[in-house]
Amino acid sequence: MPKKKISLNSLVKVSRDLAIKKKIMKEEFDKLELKRKAKEKTEKVKTFLDDKGITSKIKTAAEFTEEQLDIVSGSKALKLVEERILLQDKYNDILATKIDEALNRIEYLENIVKQFYKNNKG
Repeated sequence: MPKKKISLNSLVKVSRDLAIKKKIMKEEFDKLELKRKAKEKTEKVKTFLDDKGITSKIKTAAEFTEEQLDIVSGSKALKLVEERILLQDKYNDILATKIDEALNRIEYLENIVKQFYKNNKG
């Protein structure tokens, strides 16, 4: 059986036809009573869950579960370690700056002492 060649024009035509059919089907679905009823029922269920406090309880349970998973997975411990490392880095930077300042002062004082001895020997 020989293969049928498909031209670019025929593909474009098929694509346009499908787009038109899709648009028509969507418009028809939007007109259906079923869509309106489904949306109405969904809103009623959501309102019921909110009124009974179920939504907030589910949210609380989800947050608790997430916290417990964080504890089990060690992500809380990892976060604490990362915070400590950042704090240690800041402390090290401050300490290095202070040591550098102290060494500069020591060098300055040593130069003064040398100058003093040099001036008093002669």
